[in-house]
Amino acid sequence: MPHRILIVDDEPLNLDVLDQELEELGYVTARARDGSEALSRLDTANPDLVLLDYQMPGMNGIEVLREIRRRNQNLPVVIITAYGTIERAVEAVKAGANDFITKPFDPEHLHLVVKKALERAQLQSEVEFFAQELSGRYRLVAGKNAFMVQTVDEAKKAAGSRSTVLLLGES
Repeated sequence: MPHRILIVDDEPLNLDVLDQELEELGYVTARARDGSEALSRLDTANPDLVLLDYQMPGMNGIEVLREIRRRNQNLPVVIITAYGTIERAVEAVKAGANDFITKPFDPEHLHLVVKKALERAQLQSEVEFFAQELSGRYRLVAGKNAFMVQTVDEAKKAAGSRSTVLLLGES
């Protein structure tokens, strides 16, 4: 199933260009013309990635990004701007952006950034899944006394390392 990308930009030409580039790459796109429309489209479009313009009327991209992060910590967001400075890139990353692209953008660079952001989100999702699975394994250990709790804690520490462990004792 193709990834869904929400494109947020107040310039219709930029929306058209980004839409065309991403659809040629096989992505499904949704559009928003400003920050408030983008926030309302988050639930209906259910995007896997948001491409977010920095400079927009009303809410700027950083304000929208902060609201996206408040709602969903894991949704990848890439800021796109014609006013690219190091200060803005740092501000965007500190606010939670996964990457920063300047306009005019190179289509190959756009493809690489989008692909990288989606892969990173997939890996993060898998890590969280496996961490939950791993933490659930210890629920099968019977006993609530202090020695058993300490033993399980030490086993968790050992499981998280690459060290070889020798266990001795009664079965």
